[in-house]
Amino acid sequence: MRSNIYHSACRLLACAGLLIALQLAPAAAEIRLFKDIPAGDTYKRMAAREGYYDCTENGIQALCLPDQTFQDSAGEVAVIFDKGFSSRVVFASEGLNLFNNAVTTFSDGSYALVGIETKAGMFDFVSMLKANGYEAAIARFTEIEQVGLTETELTYYFYEAEAEKLSAHANMLEFGNSLPSGKRFITLSVTEDDEGTMSVVVFDLNHRDSEALAKVIRSTLAEDF
Repeated sequence: MRSNIYHSACRLLACAGLLIALQLAPAAAEIRLFKDIPAGDTYKRMAAREGYYDCTENGIQALCLPDQTFQDSAGEVAVIFDKGFSSRVVFASEGLNLFNNAVTTFSDGSYALVGIETKAGMFDFVSMLKANGYEAAIARFTEIEQVGLTETELTYYFYEAEAEKLSAHANMLEFGNSLPSGKRFITLSVTEDDEGTMSVVVFDLNHRDSEALAKVIRSTLAEDF
């Protein structure tokens, strides 16, 4: 049993990898990141919530909440802060249950799969669709997926959006930039080390919301100065 699930996930995914992909900054405070956790809340205010403890690591400011459940899986929530403002949420769980259940949930039509990553690198599924068409893109995606599953080192990238709209865009970045406020960017990963398997879901913000809170943060810091 790992003593701290978030720290284990942070180590396995290189922690900076939790801030992956599009280098998204925070968003407007009324936007929900995960359950009752909004984007843009302050570290001080969230630290006062019952059950949270400081789990800052490798220079990444974070608050953790143990003994939580998501997708019928027990795990730990970590709220990540950018300059003192909540900007993303990580849910980490030991084993494959979270990964398997979340794959089913995120495949229900309400989420658009935009990318996949294995040890070989990250593959933009949107650009694959644009360049090769649906059947060829799916065939290539399946090949990549099987390699990742075999190695137990696999990451899916989703947007909270309809997959039918993917074909109108050249790549995942362009698709993400087209989304309205409130549509989250979600990363689902599974990885393995000597201690076992770890499943991790990261809830992040789309480009529009990132820009909104980045402005709020700059304004707040300027006023505090």
